[in-house]
Amino acid sequence: MRTLAAILVCLATLPAQTADPGIVLRFDVDLVQVDAIVTDSNGHRVADLTKDDFQVLQDGKPQRISHFSYVPGDRQAASADAGRAVVIVIDENELRVADFLRVQQALAKYVDQALQPADLVALIRTSGGSGALQQFSGDPALLRVAVQHMTWKPPVPQADRLLKPVLIRAAQALAGFPGRKSIVVISAGRVIDGGLLDGELLQDLREISDAANRATVAIDAIDIRGLAVFTGGRGGRGGRGGGQLGRELQTYRESQTYLEMLSEATGGLFQADSNDMAGQIRGAVDDAGGYYLLAWSPGADAFKTKPGADPKYHGLQVKAARRGVTVRSRQGFFAIPGTGAETSGPLTAEEQMRDALFSPFRSGGLDVQLTPSVVYDAAGLPTLESLLLIRPKGVDFHEDPDHCRTANLELMTTAVPLDAGPEGKDKIAGDRVSITVCGDTARDVTRDGIVAMMRSPVAPGHYQVRAAVRNNSPDPGPIGSSTQTIEVPDPRKQDLLITGVSLWTGSGGPPQLIPGTTYRMVEPAIHPNDALKFTFQVLRGDTKSAGPIEAQVKLMRGDQEIYASRPREVQPGELITGLYKLDPSITPGAYLFGVVARTAGHEVTRWLDFEVM
Repeated sequence: MRTLAAILVCLATLPAQTADPGIVLRFDVDLVQVDAIVTDSNGHRVADLTKDDFQVLQDGKPQRISHFSYVPGDRQAASADAGRAVVIVIDENELRVADFLRVQQALAKYVDQALQPADLVALIRTSGGSGALQQFSGDPALLRVAVQHMTWKPPVPQADRLLKPVLIRAAQALAGFPGRKSIVVISAGRVIDGGLLDGELLQDLREISDAANRATVAIDAIDIRGLAVFTGGRGGRGGRGGGQLGRELQTYRESQTYLEMLSEATGGLFQADSNDMAGQIRGAVDDAGGYYLLAWSPGADAFKTKPGADPKYHGLQVKAARRGVTVRSRQGFFAIPGTGAETSGPLTAEEQMRDALFSPFRSGGLDVQLTPSVVYDAAGLPTLESLLLIRPKGVDFHEDPDHCRTANLELMTTAVPLDAGPEGKDKIAGDRVSITVCGDTARDVTRDGIVAMMRSPVAPGHYQVRAAVRNNSPDPGPIGSSTQTIEVPDPRKQDLLITGVSLWTGSGGPPQLIPGTTYRMVEPAIHPNDALKFTFQVLRGDTKSAGPIEAQVKLMRGDQEIYASRPREVQPGELITGLYKLDPSITPGAYLFGVVARTAGHEVTRWLDFEVM
């Protein structure tokens, strides 16, 4: 023991030894290990500290550091097998069109100019999208496609609840990668009630940071609003303008509190007040390398929890004795043994499908696009209709002696309420469909794919709709998934409801299911100079409003209004149809088709996104 103690004393006076970049953080009964980044006044890494330069406080009490090492950033970046693993999360809560377009441009610039050959990047939007476009990739071409297919949509109320589950799943997905990983949150700030920091919000922050910490993930947040300009209103002299300026500044700073606390809790970097968003993304990704690893015994009682009680949360603080340096590290952990890299063994086929519903990282094998909509019956009860566009790549089509093609698919959907309560994995609707097509139809389906529909009754509210698809066979193979957010209005509280919005091209009528089936053909792609046809209905809610109803349609590209029809009076339940001739020179890309209905000063809108090829 004396010899070991002497060796430890000698080691404590030496610079940190280089650690294996594949090492993970630990939160166990016998050992807690965290990482720490140390920078000087210029923001540069400080790499020559010794164990004696550090102090670790657990719940305010000093701990004896038993393991100590340093992982240099250059070694981690240079290793082809340990390239940087990054999840970039776009927080679409309160994200304006102009900011969304700036994010899209910055991501494209980052992919083109800063992506390294060994990097693996996943782009995740809190509003959802196709799982095929949210997978880890180091291919610049695939990442460009994912960026190009991003489309702005008006945020759904309660969408702020989507960030927490997205961050926890992202941390879990990163747990299997070596070294220190990054989640980069791109946000326009979050307006919060300061009182919530002592309750639900603080608990959310702790749960997010605990998941990130166990996966050796740092959360780096970027406020994308750029250099802030405060006008102070038009108060001018006399102090009125100064008071307004102070309120604007306070509101702005408060909107950064959540992002800043999220970064601080995981030892990440918070960046704001810059117009170089691509540079901020690059800085966040580069922040993953160059860190110390510190470990200690947490004490015999640290992981003891009384029966029926919630696990205790232990606060952490890492300090450095050297003057003029800044330390960033983890701020705490729950008394639950284990790391984010642990697994419980292989999942069953059913568990894989259910898992794909709740994690886009597990479901990129099939290209699935989800379009949810709401229809109402004669009694005003809502039903959720989920259209699943399933592209043919990866679908098993079996040819029979008559040269027909048959595909057997397993479908799952669920609508997760956003309004209140914890997220669950219940109320999952499943179906197995057998699709047999012949002749020209078989040719079209094997080329373009198929559209399947699933219906499920829902209560009024705000939902994130999720879908998963795979082959229904003994060897099912890859899974595809997609998510979208939707509002289901309550007829009892609405003056107007918009339903049955459909968009198509071609000489026929609205797309219909093939008789006797729950699927239909894929509509022809939309091109410049096509006649864009549409149909919808406006229903009157259960309120006492009885004024005339006006409706109009709009076509948007980003924040640019391409077309707006003249408002016209419509009757409740009237089937409205029309067409808009696309200009031959219209720019290919993502667009929004909107229906606006008004009565007695009340207005409702429904949007449908589409792409011009």
